[in-house]
Amino acid sequence: MGIGILVGLGIIVGYLLIPVVHFTWPISPFIAGYVGISFAKDRTDSPSIRGLKYGAWIGVFSLAVFILIALALIAVLDISPNKVAFIWILVVILTLYSGSMSALGAMYAALKSEKKEADTLEEIVD
Repeated sequence: MGIGILVGLGIIVGYLLIPVVHFTWPISPFIAGYVGISFAKDRTDSPSIRGLKYGAWIGVFSLAVFILIALALIAVLDISPNKVAFIWILVVILTLYSGSMSALGAMYAALKSEKKEADTLEEIVD
C-alpha cells in the first residue's frame, strides 16, 4: 500500500503544480484514491475497509505536507495572528477533504474491481 500512497500524494501535489490541471485540484484526491488503490497488494479486506485505510494514510501524509506548506507561508510572509489561525483551520479542512475524497475514490475503484472479478468468475462458471 506504500507505493499506492506515494502515487496518490504525487497526484495530489502534481495537480497543484501543473498549471494546465491546477484548476481541477478539488477532484485530485478522488483521482488519487482511484488510481493509488490499484497499487495496494493486500486484498484480504473488504473494499470499504481498504478504502478507509487508504484514505486515512493519505490524510496523515497530506497533513504533513499541508503543515509544511503552512509553516513555509507563515515564515516567508508577514501574516497577522488572526490570519495565522485561518491558515491552520485551512490545514485541518484540506486534510479532512483529502483523506475523505481519496477514501471514496479508493472504495469506488475497489468495488469496481471486485465486481469485474465476480463477473469474470461468473462467466467462467457458466
